[in-house]
Amino acid sequence: YATSEDWEAEGNNPVALETLYNARSLISLLPLKFPLPEVDSDLDGQISFTWFVNPRRTLAVSIAPDGRISFAGIIGMSQISGSTYEFPEIIQPYLKLLYAEW
Repeated sequence: YATSEDWEAEGNNPVALETLYNARSLISLLPLKFPLPEVDSDLDGQISFTWFVNPRRTLAVSIAPDGRISFAGIIGMSQISGSTYEFPEIIQPYLKLLYAEW
């Protein structure tokens, strides 16, 4: 389980309970009109969400234990990336663009 130390026997960091709480909060703040993302745990103990429409329309978001949200994506010909503590204000506009023609 990703919440235990060395969870894949490769020295991976466990997912902290704070990270699980922050990830759950993030998902609960999303408008229901957006599809749920693919969810995964990262080797550094963060939780990541990926919304994939096609190779030119994708968004990846990682949640850290301290609530920091890092994101990167491709929307059409534009590449976006950044880091913030302000969700959903910063992510929702990108999701709207991602699914604008969906």
